[in-house]
Amino acid sequence: MVGPARENRDMARYAAAPHPRVLFALVAALVLALAGCSGAGGAGGGSEGGSGGELDRNAALRAATWANDVARAEQLIAAGADVNAKDETQQSAYLITTSEGYDAILDLTLAHGARVDDLDSWNGTGLIRAAERGHHTTVGRLLRAGIARDHVNRIGYQAIHEAVWFGASSTPVADLRAAVAAGDADAAALALRDGASRELPAAELAALVGSAQGQGHREVHRLLTSYLGV
Repeated sequence: MVGPARENRDMARYAAAPHPRVLFALVAALVLALAGCSGAGGAGGGSEGGSGGELDRNAALRAATWANDVARAEQLIAAGADVNAKDETQQSAYLITTSEGYDAILDLTLAHGARVDDLDSWNGTGLIRAAERGHHTTVGRLLRAGIARDHVNRIGYQAIHEAVWFGASSTPVADLRAAVAAGDADAAALALRDGASRELPAAELAALVGSAQGQGHREVHRLLTSYLGV
């Protein structure tokens, strides 16, 4: 039989302990608080916030952007995906287009509220990212959109430094071949201006003209025939 002193001590200990329902409520509150912290950041910090559906759409948009899936990106943006929403690495759909040179989706993001001067994890702009990879058409689009030209990233580089030190190297000949294959008249004109026609044999130039015509790249075909006088 339990003595009076032991019984009183046990009753006091029970009275001091939290009720199981209270303990459950505290644990549940803690879990919700931690979940809220993990999703904190919102628009102010450029990180994701919002409901599960919004998070799913934003993540799906980033995935579509990495895959350069223009049609899927259009669908997700139309459904409300945020082109500025970032993942844990500070990548947004907009910023991904700048580093990968995906100009069609870049145009979509710019048309749907992309923050043109938004920064990545290196405190760099999309212009710095595009310059590093040598995406000259992306650079042109960003400049026309009014992006800051002289922003300095975390390691002290501007876009011009990235272009000089890390920009993708190419030759006028390679650029002309790529431009004809892509049907990009602007890039073809730049390659011709840089001397591509002087470095290519006449037979290959004629083949490029025929390729542009055969693929239905009318602007490129018109440019080549005019420039080369064929």
